[in-house]
Amino acid sequence: QYTVGGPVVLDGAATVTGDPDVVLLGRWAMQSKGSGLVMGVKLVNIAGGVAGAIRDEMAGYTPPTMRTLVQPCVMVWGGPWRVDHCEVRSSRGVALRVFKQGSVDLHYAGIGGLGPDTDAASLGISIQEQGFCSLDDCLVEHTTPGGMGGICVQDRAEGRVR
Repeated sequence: QYTVGGPVVLDGAATVTGDPDVVLLGRWAMQSKGSGLVMGVKLVNIAGGVAGAIRDEMAGYTPPTMRTLVQPCVMVWGGPWRVDHCEVRSSRGVALRVFKQGSVDLHYAGIGGLGPDTDAASLGISIQEQGFCSLDDCLVEHTTPGGMGGICVQDRAEGRVR
């Protein structure tokens, strides 16, 4: 089953639970006042690629040096968020982008592309600015070969893998 929607904007306390057999197509924004739990869902975004990335409708203008970070499936700039037993997947875009003061803890999650080659994510996880991302028993896979790879931590951001 597929449910098409989006973008989904979470800007307050929220709990999102679902059936892992249902794929939720679209983008998710966990904004500055948002926090909560996302559990047992499969989030998927089919990105348009770098060509249409100059102006992202959710993130605004994207400088040329950052255009590989376009059209993420999930953007986090609030928190804290906890993501349990979920899939966060993107075809040709970023699976998870954490930035500004965003904070997310992922547990038993699959992050990355839908598959190899043309279904790969341009990047699995991007953590920037003062963002924080913790991964506990997670799998990051199917990212673009020769690209930025699985996890990229920049600026004063922090990432933890256990």
